[in-house]
Formats: sequence, C-alpha cells, structure tokens
Amino acid sequence: MIRFRVCFFLWIITISITLNGHADQIDEKGTGEVRHIYTLDECIQLALDHHVRQQISRESRHIAVSQRKQVLSAYWPQFRASALYSITDEKPTFIFPESSIELPAEFSTLLSSLGFDMSAIQVPEQHINLMDNQNLAASMQLTLPIYTGGIRTALKKQAVYGIEIAENEMEQTNCEIIRDVKKYYYAVILAGNLLAVAQETFERLNATLDLTEALYKNGSGRVKKTDYLKNKLIVDNVKMMVLELEKNRELARAALQFSMGLPWNEHVKPAEHGIPYKELHDNLELYIDRMLSENLDLQKIALAIRIFDQKVKESKGYLLPHIGLVGQYTRLFNDYRDGMMTPQNKEIWMAGLGINYSFFNGFRFRNKIREDESRLSQLRYQYEFFKKGLTLLVQTHFRQLITAQHGIEIAKNVHKTSLENLDLVKKAYQIEVLTEKDLIEAQIIEALMRARLEKSFYDHYQMRADLEFILAEQVADFTKRHSLENN
Repeated sequence: MIRFRVCFFLWIITISITLNGHADQIDEKGTGEVRHIYTLDECIQLALDHHVRQQISRESRHIAVSQRKQVLSAYWPQFRASALYSITDEKPTFIFPESSIELPAEFSTLLSSLGFDMSAIQVPEQHINLMDNQNLAASMQLTLPIYTGGIRTALKKQAVYGIEIAENEMEQTNCEIIRDVKKYYYAVILAGNLLAVAQETFERLNATLDLTEALYKNGSGRVKKTDYLKNKLIVDNVKMMVLELEKNRELARAALQFSMGLPWNEHVKPAEHGIPYKELHDNLELYIDRMLSENLDLQKIALAIRIFDQKVKESKGYLLPHIGLVGQYTRLFNDYRDGMMTPQNKEIWMAGLGINYSFFNGFRFRNKIREDESRLSQLRYQYEFFKKGLTLLVQTHFRQLITAQHGIEIAKNVHKTSLENLDLVKKAYQIEVLTEKDLIEAQIIEALMRARLEKSFYDHYQMRADLEFILAEQVADFTKRHSLENN
C-alpha cells in the first residue's frame, strides 16, 4: 500500500514540474471564467498575428531592406549643394609694391630731345581692394563613382544576403512560435485530463471511504480504525493533489495565452480533448538528409559564410585604385566689381576625373584582408561542427521517439490490465473475497496507469514537435493544414 502511494506522489510531482516549467515564462496568473474556445490552428494563427517576436522579426527585415537601399545609393550620382555667407571686419586688399617701369630706349631718346630726362617711370605702392567685406558663396558638386575596386558589388551582395538572413529569422521565429503554441496547447489538455483522472479517483476513494467509515462505525469487525484512518489519509492527499493539478492547469493556460500574444485576462480553452498520437515510420537517414537541407540554423550560417566571402572581396577592393567623375559649379555674390570679383571669377564651372590610390598604409589593408579570411575560415569550421551537432540531435530525438512509441504500447497494455484488475477487484470486493484495502490499491493503480498513458502521449508529441522544429516543418505543416481546412 505504501509503495503505491509513493508512486502516486512521484507521478504528481513529475506532472507538476512539467507544467510549471511551461508556465515559468509568464509573470501573472489570469483569473476568471473561460471566454473563448480555440482549435489548435486558431491559436497558431493568433500567435502568428499578434506575438511580439513576430513583430520584432518583421522590423529586422525592414532594417535589412533599408540597409540594401543604402548600399545601392553608391551607384547613383551624389549631388550636394552648399552656401556660405560671411562678413569680415575689413575688405580684403592686395598691396601692389612700389616698382619702376623701364621705358624703351627710343622713347627715352625722344623725351630727352624734348628736354625730359626720363628713362623709367616710378610706380608708388598701391592698396587694391579684392572684394567687398560681405560675401555669399554658393556651390553645387556632383560626383559619380566609376570604379571602386569591387567594393560596391561586394557591399550590395552582403546586403542581399542580409535580407535573406532576416527572412530566415522570420521563418525561424514562426517555427518557434508554432512549436511553443503546440506544446502549451496540449499541455493545457494534458493538465485537464490529469485533473479529470485525479477528480475521478478522488470521488472513487471518497465513496470507498464513506463505506469504510460506515463499516467501522457499525462495529462489524471487518474494518478497524487504523484501516479507516489510512483510507482517510489517502483521500485527503488526493484532494490536495486535485488542488495542485487545478493550479497547474491554470498556469498552462496562462502560458498558452502568452504564446498567443493575448492579454492576461483573455482566457482560452482548447477545443480538442485528447493529445494526437502519430507513430514515426520513416528511417533515421531520411530525417538527417532533410535536416541537412532544411534546417534554418544551417542555412543562416551558410548565408553568413557568403557574407564574409564578400567581406574579403570588399577588403581587397581597398588595395585597388578608385576612379570617379567630379563636377562642380560655384557662384560668388559680392557687390564689388573689381579686384577678384570679375564676372569670370564670380561664376566658375569645373569638371574632372579623379583617381584615388593608396600606395602605402602601413600594411593595414593587407592585414584587414587576412583578418576577414580567418573569420571566413572560422565560420566554415563552425558550420561543419554545427552540422555534426545537429546530426547528433536528430539521432537523439529519433531514438527517443522510437523508445517513447514502445513505451506507449506498453502503457496501453498496462492500463488495459489495470482496468481489468479493477473490474475483478470490484467483483471480488462485492462478494467479500477482497478487502477495502485491495479496492483502494486497484483504484490508485488504474488512475496512475491512465495518467502515465496521458503523459506518454504528451511526451511523444513534445519530442515530435522538437524534431519538426529542427527540420523546419512547423510552418509548412500549419500552412498545409490551414489550406485544407479552408478548401
């Protein structure tokens, strides 16, 4: 008798840990009556529409698209305009130094014949205003890169791969949301089924306790006071377990609401009543092949490898010359008409071809190339390591599923046997061949085996959901079922 009670307590503790583990993600527990009944697909659709993680992943893609557009701007001409208005304390001047101008010999001879002795003309120092002290300079500049050593192409491809990574993360987020909703949805069903088992067991044991109490008080001698107290202790413990399972059901429901992105006070109830069971018939090699071709994490690392491959090309581009066209128009607005402010100087057009080449930079660019090449090699090694780790994970899930399937078959047979045993014990008890102790043990064994069978179905479904997540089948499976229902 003690052995069965210990087993029953262990079962309740195991279920409590499982359901509390799913409910740890929420901070508040909703109270009130259930308002809405949802199917699994309806829960998934609500989660995909309202979950905050879905909105975060959408913004990540918007960021990647904006980054690509920024990179594409390098292919367009760059047009800039600027203006500067300035006032100086004085007008800018130019001092023309004192000088002498030598006259031609013929002209000097002519002047001498006229009585003028002049071989040169002395020019005194002169102060010449260059411009007014108020000046407005406006300019427009146009640049167009022609050749950048492959940097623009490398950046463009990096941006494209960045969008693919963002889309990959969106799909992975969808898979995670669907997986979590499935687990929480059937955790609510499991908690409800276990609660129903516990309540039914409590009613049975309570009825047996009433009978034991009547026999004890009537003094028939068939039941002792110690038997009655033991039965009462068992019933009280089962009643506490019912309360614990009720709490676990509410926590599981709250976790489901959180995964659906619903407010804490909008309670849900699953439309289904049982946990689906589908046996695994495919071979392990098929699952590994599908994982290698469909796993989203592997695809993300492969995209990262492509990005760093373009990163190496970008770094190599800094060792090559950069060529571009340059055009500029400058207009000066100044009231002064002489000095520098001639009509030709006030309006200037310029067009040119520019070349930029770094002959020596302390080996910075070459070492940058080596750094990027090392990072690229590191990513490739990580890809191989991660692929082996995922292969081991698929093997583990596959073996666990096969073992769980055998365990379910055994649990079915054990539960069937416990039902037959309970039926026989009832009949034997009615003809007073067995005692109340035997009837209570049979009832506890049947409840324990039924609960273990329900838990086996949930564990199998949970492991299958994890395997489907590794294979990225969550979204495809939901889309397929959703389209079939709509048709």
